[in-house]
Amino acid sequence: MARYVLLYSEACPKCTRYTKWIKRLDIFHRIRPVPLGTIEATKIIMDYYSAEPAYTYHLVDLETETIYSGSKAVPRLIRALTLG
Repeated sequence: MARYVLLYSEACPKCTRYTKWIKRLDIFHRIRPVPLGTIEATKIIMDYYSAEPAYTYHLVDLETETIYSGSKAVPRLIRALTLG
């Protein structure tokens, strides 16, 4: 099971492109991409937000139950790809 869930907007070309790269680089399968707007993404968001999130890119650490949004997700994402 993946430790991280990457929530992204399929309507955002950059987000979709970055997610494709993340999938290629994630050789240990630690990150599971989930498009925003799906039932699974909605359930995850409801656990962390009281209102609709403003960002189109989120990294959820399932182990620590922490969510990183927007640019704050990038360092954690890099760490997840390299260290787990």
